[in-house]
Amino acid sequence: MSMARSLASCALVLFAAYGCGEPTGQAPAAGGAPSAGAAATGAGHGGVASNAGGGYGAAEASAGFAGSSASSGGVAAGGAAGSSGGAAGADPFIANSPFAKLITQQVFEQMFPQGSSLYSYVDLVHATANYPDFASDGSDGAKRDAAAFLANVARESLELQYTDEIIQGPYCQPSDDCPCADGKSYFGRGALQISWNYNYCAAGKDLGLPLLANPELVSSDPNLRWLTGLWFWMTQTSGTGHTPHSAIASDGFGETIRIINGGIECNGPTDPQVQANVADRKSHYLRFTAILGVSIGGPIDC
Repeated sequence: MSMARSLASCALVLFAAYGCGEPTGQAPAAGGAPSAGAAATGAGHGGVASNAGGGYGAAEASAGFAGSSASSGGVAAGGAAGSSGGAAGADPFIANSPFAKLITQQVFEQMFPQGSSLYSYVDLVHATANYPDFASDGSDGAKRDAAAFLANVARESLELQYTDEIIQGPYCQPSDDCPCADGKSYFGRGALQISWNYNYCAAGKDLGLPLLANPELVSSDPNLRWLTGLWFWMTQTSGTGHTPHSAIASDGFGETIRIINGGIECNGPTDPQVQANVADRKSHYLRFTAILGVSIGGPIDC
């Protein structure tokens, strides 16, 4: 897998110790491409930062939260769940969206009762139009797909309260194909906190957007906050051979954790903070599947 295509993702990590909003995408291991399955901290927010290959370690991560609710033009968290995109009922696209039939605004607000003006329901539904295979019907598989994605997002973004990593390192890996732009930093941003220049490069190429030159678009554009998370969910494998979208159908929720932040959170982590982080991720999935009235499917552990 090329460096530009591999995305491990940053995990939210326990808030008090490691912070939330750490970068999506690990630092490359010595010798080039990022090592499979490990993340600088999960899919945006979700595991302890890895020292391997230059990723932030626990010492750096413990400095504070990785995400900032005051980012993205100063928009404050805590508004109504659909506020930044307007009322869902007034949007004709929402009425015809297969995803919106599965995850209604009422269900979304039940999942995220505290609300958020940073990640609106309307923006999420519009972002799903780019990936029509995502949670696109009323089947149990589609419900698990939606529950698993939103459970990981909940962990990564501290339940939709953060858009930017707080510990904002440059995350620049020298690359001929994806050179870092002058003065730009590639710390974690968005629902699954994409990070590192090669991941912004890959996402930008796939989405047709200048994310390598303007990484701040991910946090300043409400739709892109969701869209980059869906990009990871639907297209990235972290060297496992399958995406989180396909893994939830074939292997269960635990495999989505492995793809997102397996190098930190899987195979019996002993750090109590990491254990708590994994437990929180699984707790969200259990709650969301219960809301949707669907069984959990495969194993939830990795």
